[in-house]
Amino acid sequence: MHILTDIRAHNAGEVRDAVLDVWKNQGHRPKLIVDLTDVRQIDSAGVGALMALARDAEAAGSLFVLCGLEDPPRRMLHRTGLDTLFQISDSVDEALAGSSVSGAGSGIAPAVEQPQGHRARRTWDDEELVHRHSHRGLWITMILLTAILAAGGAYGYWAVETYHGRLDLVPAMQGQLAAAGQRIDAAETTLRGWSTQRDAWEHRLTKVETRLGGALRAARKQAEDIAGRMRQQMQAELDQRTGALESRVDGIQAAQQSADARIAGLQEQLDQLKSANGQGSVRLDEQLHRQPAADSGAESTRQSDHPERFDFELGVNRDRQLAPGISLDIRHTDVQHQRFSGRVRLTTDGRTLSIRGQGLQRPFVFYTGSDPRRLELVITRVTRSAVVGYLLVPEGAGPQSAPRAVESFPTQASNVSLIEGHN
Repeated sequence: MHILTDIRAHNAGEVRDAVLDVWKNQGHRPKLIVDLTDVRQIDSAGVGALMALARDAEAAGSLFVLCGLEDPPRRMLHRTGLDTLFQISDSVDEALAGSSVSGAGSGIAPAVEQPQGHRARRTWDDEELVHRHSHRGLWITMILLTAILAAGGAYGYWAVETYHGRLDLVPAMQGQLAAAGQRIDAAETTLRGWSTQRDAWEHRLTKVETRLGGALRAARKQAEDIAGRMRQQMQAELDQRTGALESRVDGIQAAQQSADARIAGLQEQLDQLKSANGQGSVRLDEQLHRQPAADSGAESTRQSDHPERFDFELGVNRDRQLAPGISLDIRHTDVQHQRFSGRVRLTTDGRTLSIRGQGLQRPFVFYTGSDPRRLELVITRVTRSAVVGYLLVPEGAGPQSAPRAVESFPTQASNVSLIEGHN
């Protein structure tokens, strides 16, 4: 077992217990080898622990061996004469081999080679040797104490002789000591006064702290009350504003629903109006087709009045030719009232017909100077960016004739005018 620390009074018992525990866990081997390679110092308690380990090993029938002793522990054992009580070896290998294991200076063979009776005698002799060396150590100690006392007495005599002359100065120093005592008393009186003043100041400070604490608590409570009232006021204002906003939102939603209902009603009316206008236009076209087209300067033969239809979709601010010699330019659309404004151009003679506020299914009618048959421009749908409709042109009507007149069915907010020449 390798011991890694010095063996002294503070750890001797722990070292012994640790060695015994390891040795018992190993099954009480025939040799209890203690490696002291890292041990630098061993005091009397450490020697006692090693002797107790030796007795335990001997009681178990095992050999106790010390190995790896450094010079200080070896000198310690040699001075006390205890090196003869242990089997000492230079290394662990030699202790395991058993060839060099022996008592230091004793010439005793290893215990494993001796009979049991001889080992008992050896133990008794060792104890007697220990007692002998103990008496020798006591005598040496007494001699050393006597020498120390003699040296102390000589030193004390020399010291008394040295300071004997200084004792004469004691009476002179008594006056100084008395003055110093008076000064000390005055200082103590001053200190007592300061202590009293300190107590008074502490008492005042305690009162001030008490007042400040009460004021702080009152201020904190007042601040908490103000904060609570402000929170309640802000919450009430928020609730009021939230209620107003909710009322406005409800009103807006109701207005939106009313507007949706009105739009739905207007859309229904518009659909009905579109249907009625379509039917009226069809009846009008039938009536016009049944009327004979007569011209005072024309031949007696009747001409056919079946018109040609040109469908179109035209964007706002776009100019497009709808039929040969006839073009349309859309200037403005009114989606809400389904109306539009624009110009019809007859490119053969450079004349322009202006259209303002024309509604859906309301034919814009115009004529040419040489043909009594009329031309119709009908818009069927108006959007924000375009219009959709068709142009009815009688068969055989050519664009070479100049426009003779312009007429339109009466409509609400309809303003139709004839403008000669280019814009």
